[in-house]
Amino acid sequence: MKTSCLSPLLFTLIVILSSCEKEEISSDEKESITMPNTMILRGVEMIDESYFVNIKNNENNQPTILYISSSLENDIINSDYVISETEYASDSKIESYKQQISDLEDPVFYNYTANKVDLTFLEGGSYQSVDLPYVGSGITSIHNFNQTNPFLVNSLGSDTIFYETENGNITKISNSKEVLYEYAYDNNPYFGKGILYDFFSSEFGFQWWYIPELVPKNNIISIKKYVYADGSMWTPDEDEEYIFKFTYEYNENGYPIEMKLEDELWMKFHYHLN
Repeated sequence: MKTSCLSPLLFTLIVILSSCEKEEISSDEKESITMPNTMILRGVEMIDESYFVNIKNNENNQPTILYISSSLENDIINSDYVISETEYASDSKIESYKQQISDLEDPVFYNYTANKVDLTFLEGGSYQSVDLPYVGSGITSIHNFNQTNPFLVNSLGSDTIFYETENGNITKISNSKEVLYEYAYDNNPYFGKGILYDFFSSEFGFQWWYIPELVPKNNIISIKKYVYADGSMWTPDEDEEYIFKFTYEYNENGYPIEMKLEDELWMKFHYHLN
Protein backbone atom coordinates (compact mmCIF):
# COMPACT_ATOMS: atom_id res chain seq x y z
CA MET A 1 0.00 0.00 0.00
CA LYS A 2 1.36 3.40 -0.93
CA THR A 3 0.55 6.90 0.18
CA SER A 4 1.20 9.99 -1.89
CA CYS A 5 0.61 13.69 -1.42
CA LEU A 6 -2.11 15.56 -3.23
CA SER A 7 -1.62 18.74 -5.21
CA PRO A 8 -1.95 21.70 -2.80
CA LEU A 9 -3.61 23.81 -5.48
CA LEU A 10 -6.42 21.28 -5.77
CA PHE A 11 -7.04 21.66 -2.07
CA THR A 12 -8.65 24.91 -3.07
CA LEU A 13 -12.08 25.68 -1.83
CA ILE A 14 -14.93 27.66 -3.29
CA VAL A 15 -16.12 29.99 -0.50
CA ILE A 16 -19.68 31.27 -0.47
CA LEU A 17 -18.97 34.95 0.14
CA SER A 18 -21.43 37.39 1.65
CA SER A 19 -20.98 41.15 2.15
CA CYS A 20 -17.97 42.67 3.86
CA GLU A 21 -20.16 43.99 6.67
CA LYS A 22 -20.96 40.48 7.88
CA GLU A 23 -19.06 39.10 10.83
CA GLU A 24 -16.00 37.01 10.00
CA ILE A 25 -14.86 34.04 12.09
CA SER A 26 -11.16 33.36 11.58
CA SER A 27 -9.53 29.97 11.83
CA ASP A 28 -7.20 31.55 14.40
CA GLU A 29 -10.14 31.94 16.78
CA LYS A 30 -10.45 28.75 18.74
CA GLU A 31 -13.87 29.67 20.06
CA SER A 32 -16.80 30.83 17.96
CA ILE A 33 -20.11 32.52 18.59
CA THR A 34 -23.03 30.17 19.03
CA MET A 35 -25.81 31.16 16.66
CA PRO A 36 -28.66 29.55 14.74
CA ASN A 37 -27.39 30.76 11.37
CA THR A 38 -25.18 28.80 9.02
CA MET A 39 -21.47 29.51 8.86
CA ILE A 40 -20.41 30.07 5.26
CA LEU A 41 -16.82 29.95 4.09
CA ARG A 42 -15.33 33.21 2.94
CA GLY A 43 -11.84 32.05 2.09
CA VAL A 44 -9.20 29.40 2.51
CA GLU A 45 -5.63 30.09 3.55
CA MET A 46 -3.17 27.77 1.81
CA ILE A 47 -0.38 27.47 4.36
CA ASP A 48 2.58 26.23 2.33
CA GLU A 49 1.88 28.41 -0.71
CA SER A 50 1.09 31.61 1.25
CA TYR A 51 -1.97 32.52 -0.80
CA PHE A 52 -5.72 32.65 -0.31
CA VAL A 53 -8.56 31.16 -2.28
CA ASN A 54 -11.44 33.68 -2.32
CA ILE A 55 -14.98 33.60 -3.67
CA LYS A 56 -17.19 36.10 -5.41
CA ASN A 57 -20.87 35.17 -5.09
CA ASN A 58 -24.25 36.43 -6.22
CA GLU A 59 -27.08 37.96 -4.21
CA ASN A 60 -28.34 34.49 -3.29
CA ASN A 61 -25.00 33.56 -1.73
CA GLN A 62 -24.27 31.18 -4.60
CA PRO A 63 -20.59 31.05 -5.58
CA THR A 64 -19.88 32.52 -9.00
CA ILE A 65 -16.10 32.90 -9.16
CA LEU A 66 -13.35 31.07 -7.29
CA TYR A 67 -9.99 32.82 -7.54
CA ILE A 68 -6.52 32.88 -6.04
CA SER A 69 -5.52 36.04 -4.18
CA SER A 70 -2.73 37.45 -2.04
CA SER A 71 -5.05 38.17 0.87
CA LEU A 72 -8.49 37.41 2.21
CA GLU A 73 -9.58 41.02 1.78
CA ASN A 74 -8.43 41.37 -1.83
CA ASP A 75 -11.48 41.75 -4.12
CA ILE A 76 -9.44 42.29 -7.29
CA ILE A 77 -9.81 39.31 -9.62
CA ASN A 78 -6.92 38.62 -11.97
CA SER A 79 -8.16 36.54 -14.91
CA ASP A 80 -4.94 34.53 -14.83
CA TYR A 81 -5.81 33.33 -11.33
CA VAL A 82 -9.45 32.43 -11.80
CA ILE A 83 -10.07 28.80 -10.84
CA SER A 84 -13.71 28.36 -11.82
CA GLU A 85 -16.84 30.25 -12.87
CA THR A 86 -20.47 29.24 -12.28
CA GLU A 87 -23.73 30.67 -13.64
CA TYR A 88 -27.25 29.98 -12.40
CA ALA A 89 -30.71 29.97 -13.92
CA SER A 90 -33.65 31.94 -12.51
CA ASP A 91 -34.74 28.90 -10.47
CA SER A 92 -31.28 28.88 -8.80
CA LYS A 93 -30.29 25.64 -10.54
CA ILE A 94 -26.80 25.60 -12.01
CA GLU A 95 -26.82 26.65 -15.66
CA SER A 96 -23.17 26.51 -16.72
CA TYR A 97 -19.76 25.83 -15.24
CA LYS A 98 -16.15 26.09 -16.37
CA GLN A 99 -12.93 25.32 -14.57
CA GLN A 100 -9.91 26.88 -16.22
CA ILE A 101 -7.47 25.32 -13.79
CA SER A 102 -8.36 21.87 -15.13
CA ASP A 103 -8.39 22.99 -18.78
CA LEU A 104 -12.19 23.10 -18.83
CA GLU A 105 -12.04 26.53 -20.42
CA ASP A 106 -15.32 26.35 -22.36
CA PRO A 107 -18.46 26.06 -20.23
CA VAL A 108 -20.51 22.93 -19.87
CA PHE A 109 -24.28 23.59 -19.85
CA TYR A 110 -26.85 21.94 -17.57
CA ASN A 111 -30.43 20.86 -18.16
CA TYR A 112 -32.39 19.39 -15.24
CA THR A 113 -35.36 17.05 -15.59
CA ALA A 114 -37.18 15.02 -12.94
CA ASN A 115 -34.49 12.41 -12.34
CA LYS A 116 -31.69 13.33 -14.74
CA VAL A 117 -29.22 16.10 -15.44
CA ASP A 118 -27.86 16.49 -18.98
CA LEU A 119 -24.44 18.10 -19.36
CA THR A 120 -23.74 19.54 -22.80
CA PHE A 121 -20.39 20.79 -24.06
CA LEU A 122 -20.02 23.28 -26.86
CA GLU A 123 -19.20 21.65 -30.16
CA GLY A 124 -15.52 20.86 -30.16
CA GLY A 125 -15.31 21.09 -26.38
CA SER A 126 -14.24 18.09 -24.37
CA TYR A 127 -12.86 17.03 -21.05
CA GLN A 128 -10.59 14.02 -20.58
CA SER A 129 -10.14 12.74 -17.03
CA VAL A 130 -7.71 10.15 -15.76
CA ASP A 131 -10.12 7.66 -14.21
CA LEU A 132 -13.54 8.58 -15.48
CA PRO A 133 -15.06 8.25 -18.95
CA TYR A 134 -14.26 10.59 -21.79
CA VAL A 135 -16.72 13.47 -21.81
CA GLY A 136 -16.83 14.98 -25.29
CA SER A 137 -19.09 17.25 -27.29
CA GLY A 138 -22.66 16.09 -26.98
CA ILE A 139 -24.67 15.13 -23.91
CA THR A 140 -23.38 13.36 -20.81
CA SER A 141 -26.17 12.42 -18.38
CA ILE A 142 -26.28 11.85 -14.64
CA HIS A 143 -29.29 9.70 -13.74
CA ASN A 144 -31.06 9.33 -10.38
CA PHE A 145 -29.14 12.31 -9.00
CA ASN A 146 -31.43 12.63 -5.96
CA GLN A 147 -31.41 8.93 -5.10
CA THR A 148 -28.98 6.50 -3.50
CA ASN A 149 -27.80 4.97 -6.77
CA PRO A 150 -26.85 7.77 -9.18
CA PHE A 151 -24.90 6.89 -12.31
CA LEU A 152 -23.25 8.78 -15.14
CA VAL A 153 -23.35 7.83 -18.82
CA ASN A 154 -20.78 9.59 -20.97
CA SER A 155 -21.57 11.35 -24.22
CA LEU A 156 -20.36 8.44 -26.34
CA GLY A 157 -22.50 5.95 -24.42
CA SER A 158 -19.43 3.77 -24.10
CA ASP A 159 -18.94 3.76 -20.35
CA THR A 160 -20.88 4.25 -17.14
CA ILE A 161 -19.78 5.46 -13.72
CA PHE A 162 -21.69 4.16 -10.69
CA TYR A 163 -21.92 6.03 -7.40
CA GLU A 164 -22.85 4.56 -4.03
CA THR A 165 -24.14 7.03 -1.46
CA GLU A 166 -24.84 7.01 2.25
CA ASN A 167 -26.33 9.92 4.20
CA GLY A 168 -25.94 12.11 1.13
CA ASN A 169 -22.23 11.34 0.68
CA ILE A 170 -20.55 9.46 -2.16
CA THR A 171 -18.91 6.44 -0.52
CA LYS A 172 -17.78 4.52 -3.62
CA ILE A 173 -17.14 5.24 -7.31
CA SER A 174 -16.92 2.34 -9.75
CA ASN A 175 -16.98 1.66 -13.45
CA SER A 176 -18.47 -1.44 -15.01
CA LYS A 177 -15.42 -3.52 -14.08
CA GLU A 178 -13.65 -2.08 -11.05
CA VAL A 179 -13.91 0.05 -7.93
CA LEU A 180 -12.07 3.33 -8.47
CA TYR A 181 -12.45 5.22 -5.19
CA GLU A 182 -13.82 4.73 -1.67
CA TYR A 183 -14.53 7.53 0.80
CA ALA A 184 -15.14 7.87 4.54
CA TYR A 185 -16.59 10.93 6.31
CA ASP A 186 -16.96 12.60 9.68
CA ASN A 187 -20.33 13.73 11.04
CA ASN A 188 -19.68 17.47 10.77
CA PRO A 189 -20.95 19.94 8.14
CA TYR A 190 -18.80 19.91 5.00
CA PHE A 191 -16.76 23.09 4.70
CA GLY A 192 -17.47 23.45 0.97
CA LYS A 193 -21.22 22.90 1.04
CA GLY A 194 -22.80 22.99 -2.41
CA ILE A 195 -19.54 23.76 -4.23
CA LEU A 196 -18.67 21.83 -7.39
CA TYR A 197 -14.90 21.81 -7.04
CA ASP A 198 -13.18 18.66 -5.78
CA PHE A 199 -10.53 19.98 -3.41
CA PHE A 200 -9.09 16.62 -2.43
CA SER A 201 -7.57 15.14 -5.54
CA SER A 202 -4.83 16.05 -7.98
CA GLU A 203 -6.59 14.12 -10.72
CA PHE A 204 -10.27 14.93 -10.36
CA GLY A 205 -11.09 18.61 -10.10
CA PHE A 206 -14.31 18.68 -12.10
CA GLN A 207 -14.58 15.02 -12.95
CA TRP A 208 -16.99 13.61 -10.40
CA TRP A 209 -18.53 16.52 -8.51
CA TYR A 210 -20.40 17.45 -11.67
CA ILE A 211 -23.51 18.72 -9.91
CA PRO A 212 -24.26 20.16 -6.45
CA GLU A 213 -26.28 17.06 -5.57
CA LEU A 214 -23.07 14.98 -5.60
CA VAL A 215 -21.08 17.34 -3.38
CA PRO A 216 -20.46 15.86 0.11
CA LYS A 217 -22.61 16.76 3.08
CA ASN A 218 -19.84 15.95 5.56
CA ASN A 219 -16.05 16.24 5.56
CA ILE A 220 -13.95 13.56 3.90
CA ILE A 221 -11.58 11.89 6.39
CA SER A 222 -10.11 9.26 4.06
CA ILE A 223 -9.84 8.45 0.37
CA LYS A 224 -8.79 5.08 -0.97
CA LYS A 225 -7.74 5.13 -4.60
CA TYR A 226 -7.38 1.93 -6.62
CA VAL A 227 -4.93 1.75 -9.51
CA TYR A 228 -5.07 -1.34 -11.72
CA ALA A 229 -2.36 -2.91 -13.86
CA ASP A 230 -3.79 -3.08 -17.36
CA GLY A 231 -0.63 -3.23 -19.42
CA SER A 232 -0.64 0.40 -20.51
CA MET A 233 2.35 2.69 -20.03
CA TRP A 234 0.53 4.80 -17.40
CA THR A 235 -0.36 1.94 -15.05
CA PRO A 236 1.76 0.02 -12.52
CA ASP A 237 3.05 -3.49 -13.02
CA GLU A 238 0.63 -4.71 -10.36
CA ASP A 239 -2.53 -3.41 -8.75
CA GLU A 240 -1.96 -0.72 -6.12
CA GLU A 241 -3.94 1.16 -3.49
CA TYR A 242 -3.31 4.68 -2.23
CA ILE A 243 -4.81 5.96 1.01
CA PHE A 244 -5.08 9.63 1.95
CA LYS A 245 -6.13 10.62 5.48
CA PHE A 246 -7.47 13.99 6.59
CA THR A 247 -7.98 15.38 10.11
CA TYR A 248 -9.80 18.53 11.18
CA GLU A 249 -9.96 20.95 14.04
CA TYR A 250 -13.51 22.24 14.55
CA ASN A 251 -15.11 25.30 16.11
CA GLU A 252 -17.98 25.15 18.61
CA ASN A 253 -20.51 24.91 15.80
CA GLY A 254 -18.84 21.85 14.33
CA TYR A 255 -17.31 23.55 11.29
CA PRO A 256 -13.66 22.87 10.41
CA ILE A 257 -11.20 25.68 11.07
CA GLU A 258 -8.08 23.72 10.09
CA MET A 259 -7.38 20.65 7.96
CA LYS A 260 -4.35 18.39 7.91
CA LEU A 261 -3.23 15.78 5.41
CA GLU A 262 -1.19 13.02 7.05
CA ASP A 263 -0.69 15.29 10.11
CA GLU A 264 0.65 18.19 8.01
CA LEU A 265 -1.32 21.44 8.12
CA TRP A 266 -2.64 22.32 4.66
CA MET A 267 -5.47 24.82 5.06
CA LYS A 268 -7.15 27.23 7.43
CA PHE A 269 -10.76 28.26 6.90
CA HIS A 270 -12.29 31.74 7.33
CA TYR A 271 -16.07 32.09 7.70
CA HIS A 272 -19.00 34.50 7.50
CA LEU A 273 -22.27 34.22 9.32
CA ASN A 274 -25.17 33.73 6.91
